[in-house]
Amino acid sequence: MPVGAGFALEEFARRHGDFAIVAIAALVVPDAARCKQARLATAGAGPVPVRLRAAEEILERDGVTDAAIDAAARRAAELVSPDSDIHASADYRRHLTMVLTRRALKRALKVAHA
Repeated sequence: MPVGAGFALEEFARRHGDFAIVAIAALVVPDAARCKQARLATAGAGPVPVRLRAAEEILERDGVTDAAIDAAARRAAELVSPDSDIHASADYRRHLTMVLTRRALKRALKVAHA
């Protein structure tokens, strides 16, 4: 792992121990308000785990400000192609992707600054 990196995993499941309806893994290497490196991946928001490269690019270009994190979270929701099933609708999974991406990035930044 790069020096100064922070990481986080956020997931939402109906019950503790269940498979996640959506999970987001985040790794960030901040440099003040800039972002040297960002990595985002999701599980449960589609048939296979997906790396969210376009959302990573927003952070690496715009930094780790609240506005950039919000933009990256919105972009992450646009990048997934979830199906609806008995556990959650596709729209709900997209919404969870946005919310959990924001949470994972903020927590990863706290870990990096600790």
